[in-house]
Order: sequence, then C-alpha cells, then structure tokens
Amino acid sequence: METTEKITMAVCLFLGFLWLRRRSRIVDLEKRMGLTVFGVFVLLPALLISGRLFFEKFRFGGAYVDLGLKAAFVAAAFAGIGYFFLPPGKR
Repeated sequence: METTEKITMAVCLFLGFLWLRRRSRIVDLEKRMGLTVFGVFVLLPALLISGRLFFEKFRFGGAYVDLGLKAAFVAAAFAGIGYFFLPPGKR
C-alpha cells in the first residue's frame, strides 16, 4: 500500500500545482502580490505538512479510507488556497 499511497499523493500534488499555475495566470497579481505569495509559499506548505503529520498520528479506517481522506485533504488545501488567495481579476 505504501507505493500506491506515494503514487496517489504525487499525482494529487502535481495536479494541484498545475491547477494553481493555471489559476495564477488569470489573477491580477499586481494588486495582490503580498497576499498571494503568503498563501502559496507560506500557508500551503504549512497546511500540507500539518496534514501529513495529522494523518501519520491518527488512523481513520483501512488503508484505502486513509488514502481517500489524504487525497481529499490535499485537494481541499489546494482549492482553498486557489480560491481565497488567487481570485480572478476583472477583465
């Protein structure tokens, strides 16, 4: 199960960063540069590290249940950062 977990987390992280990259292209970064940098480079890594530590400490069910919860947490972390710190600019 360890290999499956590593592959799933790598895919989730890769897709999350691609989504953030695509979303950052439509953002008016000149007005929100400080807040965006804080969200993406400070808050997102802190969320991902704390989530990893949380899931190492607690087990919620079988291996696949934990894997699904971890993937959902990673997706929610990327979505939260993307929608809150990278709102689309006015066109």
